[in-house]
Amino acid sequence: MRWLLLFLLAMACHGSASARGFFQAMCEDRMKPTVATVKSQLNGYTVDNTVSLHQLPAKSHKQPPAGGFVLGLTVTRYGAQVNYRTSTMRNPLSHYECTSADIVINMAYEPTVIYVGREFRPGTCAYREILAHEMRHLNTYFEQLPKVETAVRGALGRRFPVKAVYGPSGTGAAALRREIDEVWGPFFDAQMKKADQAHDAIDTPQEYARLSRVCQGEVQSFIAPAASTSR
Repeated sequence: MRWLLLFLLAMACHGSASARGFFQAMCEDRMKPTVATVKSQLNGYTVDNTVSLHQLPAKSHKQPPAGGFVLGLTVTRYGAQVNYRTSTMRNPLSHYECTSADIVINMAYEPTVIYVGREFRPGTCAYREILAHEMRHLNTYFEQLPKVETAVRGALGRRFPVKAVYGPSGTGAAALRREIDEVWGPFFDAQMKKADQAHDAIDTPQEYARLSRVCQGEVQSFIAPAASTSR
């Protein structure tokens, strides 16, 4: 009520100013600016050597190349949690409002699991080679998240350079929620998927062929029996 009385008093003293113009001045003076905070968290990784190479394809959304086998696998999921709180000031004369928000975005990978087929015992040459290959995938994931954090922070900074957003009464919070769902959610996904090309560059036919030949045929000694069993 106090700000309404101040508003009416000021209108009486400044009759030449438009209601909306003075209301904007009040919003700029009294409302906290919109602030978007972006955080990311990696959550580490573990190595699992209990799953057979026969079972590893079921844990992947990608299938091995024709005639190939999944010797190891890096599995993770990411998510973006968006929390926000809006502040609104309304002009009862023009039925207009200004809305600002405090937005907090937390992006994280779930704890990542690196699988190495249980046929390959820890400490062996084959195990080390397969693990080294999967660590390249892990590093790609971990390198991507800070890049996404920077991109999201920059995009939000360009989107919300103003102190408040103006619109008809009752529309501000709903518009923000719709924008988060329809614009920023897909934006996060698109940024994260940029890592896919880097993973494809790791899993080349040449790399699969190299892994099958390393360690003086140690890897091949496990693949050959597996191939005959699968037929």
